[in-house]
Amino acid sequence: MRTIIYTIISLVVLNFVFPYFIPFDTVYHNRLEYKYGQYNIQNIDVALKKIKAEIRREKLTNYGIILGDSVIYGSPGSSDHVVNAYMEEEARRLTGDPKYRIFNLSYPANQNGDIYVMLLKLDKLGISTDNLIINTRYANFVPRNPGPRAVFWLYDDLRKLERSSYDKVLPQLMQDYVKPPVTMYEKTKHWLKQDVMPILTPYANRDFFRKLMGDTGLRLLNKPIPSDALADSLPYFEKPNLQEYVTRDEIKKAYTDTPFDMTSNSFDIYFMDKIIDHQKNKKTLIVLTGANQTLLKDYIDKPGYKANMESLNQYFQSKPVQYVNLEGVISDSLFTDHTHMMPEGYRELAGILLQNYPK
Repeated sequence: MRTIIYTIISLVVLNFVFPYFIPFDTVYHNRLEYKYGQYNIQNIDVALKKIKAEIRREKLTNYGIILGDSVIYGSPGSSDHVVNAYMEEEARRLTGDPKYRIFNLSYPANQNGDIYVMLLKLDKLGISTDNLIINTRYANFVPRNPGPRAVFWLYDDLRKLERSSYDKVLPQLMQDYVKPPVTMYEKTKHWLKQDVMPILTPYANRDFFRKLMGDTGLRLLNKPIPSDALADSLPYFEKPNLQEYVTRDEIKKAYTDTPFDMTSNSFDIYFMDKIIDHQKNKKTLIVLTGANQTLLKDYIDKPGYKANMESLNQYFQSKPVQYVNLEGVISDSLFTDHTHMMPEGYRELAGILLQNYPK
């Protein structure tokens, strides 16, 4: 009997202390780890809990949150050259607060629905969104027929956190390959994977534990740790296949001149309205990502594109948030493709965000 009791106590203690064996920098370095969430989106929850612990440990009261997609995430470069790293550097100088932090919780392919779900997740953890920067893009408001999903990554979290919104968007999600469990076996399996197993911290932290062990092994062998860059950050005009790439159907759809539905019948407006309502009486800056004017000239010169852009401007300017449209603001020479930037571009973006952030 004693053996069973000791075993249970040991497992409980292990479940509690296991996350403390994994350094904060292993889980989060200036941004979330895309390759770990790409195949297991629950790794985002591990990172958020680490950030909450870091806020508590450092007794942080002066910090900001960034939410958005791959642009403000800092693709395709490394986590050392992201917009919030540049912002922190300057903000610490201006405020005189050496602990000032800006946590970048953006994620490639995020939609407006994912951003809203992230706000709900942060609420649940008690992480403040009083100082928030959100980036969205033209493509996020393009008609979805049928895809991409209006909540690309976090639809299971939406199901748990706000069932009414999940039920509203579910028919569109199902058109884009989301298949909710139907049979008792499927529901049980889904429940175990989504709700039960993540409670066990050794299981939840398994990917980052493997990363820690791998990085430790490389250091012992005096070998470099691989970069976390998603791709190279060459100037767009040095990439020979880029002109062909921007003629693909997915790019044509992303920059369509089809008129936008700017009512709540659009899932994107529906979620953006909820985001703005959530941020009532808080400092919020919404940034509309700009396009490479040279590379996408054939799309952005169309009257329909310009009309849609004006509709977005009118929508955001009518809301109680600070808003900046980056269309044509940053030099094309700082772009690495049609929408992402080189480190120099992200440094310039950092200055724009600091200049426009609500005081």
